[in-house]
Amino acid sequence: MTLKLIDFAKNFSKNMIDLSSVCPKKILLKLNADLIYSSSKTTAGDYASFSVFFSLAASLAFSALILIYAGFATSLFAFILSFSSLLAFLLFLPFFEKKKRASIIEGELSFALRSASVSLMLGVSFEKLLTELSEYPGELGKEFGFVLMDVERGSSVLTALSAASKRVDSDFFKRSCFELAFCYEHGIKNEGLRRLADELSLTLNARVKEFSSKLSFL
Repeated sequence: MTLKLIDFAKNFSKNMIDLSSVCPKKILLKLNADLIYSSSKTTAGDYASFSVFFSLAASLAFSALILIYAGFATSLFAFILSFSSLLAFLLFLPFFEKKKRASIIEGELSFALRSASVSLMLGVSFEKLLTELSEYPGELGKEFGFVLMDVERGSSVLTALSAASKRVDSDFFKRSCFELAFCYEHGIKNEGLRRLADELSLTLNARVKEFSSKLSFL
């Protein structure tokens, strides 16, 4: 749902005035990185313009309604509060989406790494391994599908893996791409993938326990 809203902003902003200048350059740079990590094709400028326009329109409607029942000062305060709150919320959504996507990929990654380690030990070619990884359901398979697509279009395996590591906001995924690149470059069926899978499993279990302990205090 969040990603659909972000992608909707791309089409919505095509025929409207560029309002992205309202946002500071620092925010636009961070927004651009968040959009890339969230796997969206929407640019920071388009999304910022949509966010400003939507926040402005919604806040004007809300303050006009308040003006009917209260004074101008109250209506102005309602406009400022609603505009700033709604704009901050919309600009935060890509950050939420990138974290959610990274979490989903990490959840799928542990089994994939163990499977990749076994495949390499059995002598499966690296190209075949990439095909197997791309066939995984969910975001992980989608990401390795991009890797395979890049390779088929002429990019080297190392370049494709490096590009993939920059599209996901996860240290474990970045390390996985590094380990896969190392295996490919040196022709080594190393234990790094399996050890990384074990480390990831322990980390995910620790997160679940931490979340459960927090829930127990509620």
